[in-house]
Amino acid sequence: MSDKVLDLLHKAELRITKSRREVLETLVQSGDQAISSNDIEHLVRGIDRITLYRILKTFEESGLIHSVADGTGKTKYALCSHECNGGEHHDDHLHFYCRICETTTCLEKVQLPPVRLPSDYLVEEKRFVIAGVCKDCH
Repeated sequence: MSDKVLDLLHKAELRITKSRREVLETLVQSGDQAISSNDIEHLVRGIDRITLYRILKTFEESGLIHSVADGTGKTKYALCSHECNGGEHHDDHLHFYCRICETTTCLEKVQLPPVRLPSDYLVEEKRFVIAGVCKDCH
């Protein structure tokens, strides 16, 4: 297990368990790729679906990860930037879904443009996904 995983769990003030370490290690290893709970379940042996769901929810609430709805019907998860914390996500970046290899990539350096809504609307989250062909499949 990497020091990064322990550091992330300590910063989030989460109790360190074997399952949390393994799930977070899987997300760290995925790099900028968002992965589904199904993929995590196959990579982390011996974890049941309910436990995994609770871990992912806890990680998201703690600002460790963010969820990505990429249009495939499966929610995917990726590590947050260091600026996120419990209840306050700052993951205003683009997500790219490749139609060929079916990967979803966080493009951290591509920031979402400001959107001006009428004053009587309250923005709770912003999600932008662009679909096409990734650099590896092109």
